[in-house]
Amino acid sequence: GDFWYYTFSDISMSETPVVTVVFRYDKKAGKYLPANHLFPAYSLAGIDARIAALPPHEGYNYLGARVDVLLHYLYAGKEKEGWTFFDRSYQAKDKVQVKAKIKNVLKDSRVYQYIQKQHRKI
Repeated sequence: GDFWYYTFSDISMSETPVVTVVFRYDKKAGKYLPANHLFPAYSLAGIDARIAALPPHEGYNYLGARVDVLLHYLYAGKEKEGWTFFDRSYQAKDKVQVKAKIKNVLKDSRVYQYIQKQHRKI
């Protein structure tokens, strides 16, 4: 729920990006932990269709659809691919501010921070 509609005033509730978090049981920790980065093919299933369906012009779902794709890449441990996609596909005047806002939200996202920390170990 890190990116619910109130994070961005330009994203309505119906456009809110939602990434399914995959969990894997960690015997050592004794609990389920986020594991999207361990299953990137599953985490990115359908990503090409999402990209093909992106609205071509600013307006309804322009930002939301792009953040959705970006988050799928990031949660799959594909940081470089995600930001490359976003930089290429998001052409609105507020790109710098939007990227800063996304990074600020991710900084406080426990799931994202865990995935990034674990993915660096791989």
